[in-house]
Amino acid sequence: MVLPILPKGRFDSAEPGGDGVPRFAAVAPNGTGPFKVTEFAAGDTVKMQANEAYFPSSPKGTPKLDSMTYRTITDSATQIAELMTGGIDWIWGISNDQAGAVAQAPHITSINAPTMRISYMTFDSQGTSGTDAFTKPDELLPNLIGPLVVVASLEMAHAILLESALSFLRLGVQPPTPSWGLLVSEGKSMIFFDARLIALPGAAIAILVLSINLIGDGVRDILTPEGRA
Repeated sequence: MVLPILPKGRFDSAEPGGDGVPRFAAVAPNGTGPFKVTEFAAGDTVKMQANEAYFPSSPKGTPKLDSMTYRTITDSATQIAELMTGGIDWIWGISNDQAGAVAQAPHITSINAPTMRISYMTFDSQGTSGTDAFTKPDELLPNLIGPLVVVASLEMAHAILLESALSFLRLGVQPPTPSWGLLVSEGKSMIFFDARLIALPGAAIAILVLSINLIGDGVRDILTPEGRA
């Protein structure tokens, strides 16, 4: 369990988002452990220096390095290329095949170890949550509405695409029942004479599916504004 120790008023400088909620994650970390953060670029780089003020009697001990730079490299091939050429000193979480290839390099040590797992715990120091915090309908429902709306819109779009595909293959509804997939199927033989017979129902399917997804996202943002990206 990790409990960060932060200076008083650390997040007072958090800029509010479009919904008026402060964006605490945008506040650059400072670090109060063996290392202190000297430079922070979200999603790219974190630079740290040894913290001279860190007490030497700590179980962690004094830092052995003067500085560290943490880089975010999303592509695994780029990670390995940087490691092989000396651009970085350490990576983790690569596949067994990649680890085997890296181990062939004489200047690199490959270690197979269990994956590190990190958990977070929030303390309710004022006791406002109570013992039924995870069963209160007035707290559960507002947090469920957003995901349920998104899932419903996705499933509806999937159902429309599935029905259209089955109708196109003549496995869905049969004439004279109307179906956009059936219209595309019947119009394909006339594509060189009048492309609109395929283009119009195809465009209608695409617009409907896109509209359902956009409406679902919009409803979620209205109901749960704090979930906006």
